[in-house]
Amino acid sequence: MVFPLICGIDVGGTSIKAIVADSNGAVHGEWSAPTPQGGDAVVSAVAQLVSTITAHAPGPLLERLCVDIPGLVDEQSGTAVLSVNLGWENYPMRARLSEALRRPIYLMQDVRAGAYGEARFGSAPATCLYLPIGTGIAAAILIDGHILSPHIWTGEVGQTLTTDPDHPGHRRPLEKICSARAFAERFAALKPGLLPASAGAYEVFRLRESEAEGSEQARYVVRSGLATLADAIASWSSLIGPIPVVIGGGLGKEGTPLVHELTELLAQRCSAPAPILTASRGSLSQALGTVAMATDKQF
Repeated sequence: MVFPLICGIDVGGTSIKAIVADSNGAVHGEWSAPTPQGGDAVVSAVAQLVSTITAHAPGPLLERLCVDIPGLVDEQSGTAVLSVNLGWENYPMRARLSEALRRPIYLMQDVRAGAYGEARFGSAPATCLYLPIGTGIAAAILIDGHILSPHIWTGEVGQTLTTDPDHPGHRRPLEKICSARAFAERFAALKPGLLPASAGAYEVFRLRESEAEGSEQARYVVRSGLATLADAIASWSSLIGPIPVVIGGGLGKEGTPLVHELTELLAQRCSAPAPILTASRGSLSQALGTVAMATDKQF
C-alpha cells in the first residue's frame, strides 16, 4: 500500500515555506515563495505554491492541508485576527484558503505549529514550554502532546514589560531585551557602526568570546540579556512547574553553550530549575507542525 505524503505550509513574515513529508517527519521536498502583503494576496500565493507542489510532488498527497500563519490567530474560527506586519485584521483565512484550494484546511498560529512539529519530529518532549527566540519572543505550552491555547493571546510573552538593564528605572517589553534581534540592537546602541547593520545575535555572541574592540560591551549585552531571560523563565516555571523549556528560533542555534549558561542562571533563581533544551528541526519546525496536524486533526 502506498501511503500519501503530507504537504505542510508555513507562512512567515518574509517567505512562505512549503514541504512535503511522510508520517515520520522525513522531508521529501521543499518549496518557497515571497510572502505578499494582505490576506487575499497570501491566499493567492499559497494556492499557487500548492499547485506547483501538486505537479511536482514525489508521490500522492494527502487531501487535507494545514497552514500556519504569524500574529494573533483564532484557530477555532479559522480567523487571522491580527498581523500588523502582513496587513490583515479579522481576515477569514481558513474559509478563503479552503475556497481557493478546494479542500479541507486547518489554520494554526505559527509558534504553536513549531511546538507541535518539535514534539512530533524533533527534540521537544510531550510536555514542555516551547520558546522560539528570533526577531521576537513567543511561547507555546504542550501538555502530554496537546497544545494549551485557551485564548488568542496565549503565548505572547515577548510583550511582557520587564526591567530594562540599559536604562535603570525603566521597563521595556521582554523581546526588546533578549530576543535575537534585541541582542544586536542593544549592542549597536552601545557601539554604533562596529558590526554591520545585518548583524544579529550570532555576531554579538561571537564577539564576546574575543578580545577585539567591543568585546566588553558584547559580554555585557549577552550576560544581561540572558539574565533577563532566565528571570522570565523562572517566573513562568513558578506558575506551570519546571517543565522542560525548548529554545528555538535564531537563539536556539547557540546550542550547548546556551543550554549551559541558562541552566546555571536558572539554578541561581529556582529551587527546581526547568531543564533547558534546544530545538532540533530549525526553520522546518513550523512546517512539520502543520504536517503533523494535517494527519492528527479531524477537520
